[in-house]
Amino acid sequence: STAGKIVLDVLASIQARGSLTVLQPTFSATVDSKGYPWPSYLSMDINPGETLYGLLERMVALGHEWNIVPANFDEGGESGFRLNIYTARALQPAGGLGDDHTLVADGPVIMPSDATVGGRLVQAVNMPNKIYVLGGDGRWSSATQEPFEGVDGYKAAFGQIEEMITAGTGLGQETLAQYAGARLNDLKAQENAVQLDMQRSSTLRPFLHFRVGDSINVDVPPYFTDQPSQRVSAISADLKGEGADVTFVVDFGRVITEGEAL
Repeated sequence: STAGKIVLDVLASIQARGSLTVLQPTFSATVDSKGYPWPSYLSMDINPGETLYGLLERMVALGHEWNIVPANFDEGGESGFRLNIYTARALQPAGGLGDDHTLVADGPVIMPSDATVGGRLVQAVNMPNKIYVLGGDGRWSSATQEPFEGVDGYKAAFGQIEEMITAGTGLGQETLAQYAGARLNDLKAQENAVQLDMQRSSTLRPFLHFRVGDSINVDVPPYFTDQPSQRVSAISADLKGEGADVTFVVDFGRVITEGEAL
């Protein structure tokens, strides 16, 4: 089956009982909400009491992304919501939540001249570079961060750092491999991350020129050029009262919070 088919079957079962009838899926059994084909075959057991949220979180563990947005807000009419699910960007470069502006030759770039009033560069090291995923029925799969071998590989730089994940029963081999790949991609995003404090007067404005999920080239600080392409993981706004300039806190990649174990 596919991720779309599995979610549609569970949603149909829930709606047949009269629940979540306001949800309108924008994907199908063959393509995601952007129209891209689901990348691989999935096989997983669904418990009789499986909730939609629980199932969507299982899809996130596979690298897929989802959101729910308002729809059909007509005066005097019934409101509804669209359920969007996007295939993992690691498996489909143009997939995932948001747009990849780095694929465009003249795409936007955040430069030091923009109205940034602060920020920090976060780098994480010594994280797992080999992932084992264990199924409950004897199946297993593994994946390594590339390049793994060689003088410039992760193994030579940090040694082989392993992490073991238990994924449950009823998962096929391809599904276990997708779990491992999704975990590696999340760890990769944590290696270098940037958090910027941007004002409303910035040349590129959050929510207007880019949104959560978008990928954009970031050249702040100026020396952060070895990996300029960053994905927006969070945007928050500090309104500071009426008449004051709005300050946005934008996380690119995944910012490690204080006290969080690496």
